[in-house]
Amino acid sequence: IAAVTSLLILKEMRLWQFQHAERMSIMALFGAPVWLRSAVLFRLAIVDAIIATIVLCLAFFVIEQYGWMDLLLRTVGISIELFDFVNDAVRSLLIALGVSIILTLMIVIGNEEEE
Repeated sequence: IAAVTSLLILKEMRLWQFQHAERMSIMALFGAPVWLRSAVLFRLAIVDAIIATIVLCLAFFVIEQYGWMDLLLRTVGISIELFDFVNDAVRSLLIALGVSIILTLMIVIGNEEEE
C-alpha cells in the first residue's frame, strides 16, 4: 500500500508540475532558485500531509467511539488500545510530512536535472 500510495503521490506532483510549467519557466528566466519555483508544491505537500493526518485521527476516533472494533477484538481475546491520540497523531503527522517532503524533493530534483 505504501509503494502504491507513494507512486500515486509522485504522479500527482508530476501532473502539478506539468500544469504549472509555464509559470515555473518564467520564474527560472528571472533567476528564481529551484526551491522558490517549487514553493507552492512544497506548501501543497505540507497541507496535504496535515489533512491526511487529521482524516486518519478522525477515522480512528469514530472507530473508537462506536466500539465495534473493540468488540471484535474482545471476541478474539485481544485487549489493546487502538489509537493513542497524542503519540500516534504526532507520529502519523511526522511520517506524513517526511514522506511528502521527500517525494516533493524527488520531483523537484528530477525536474531540475531535466532542464
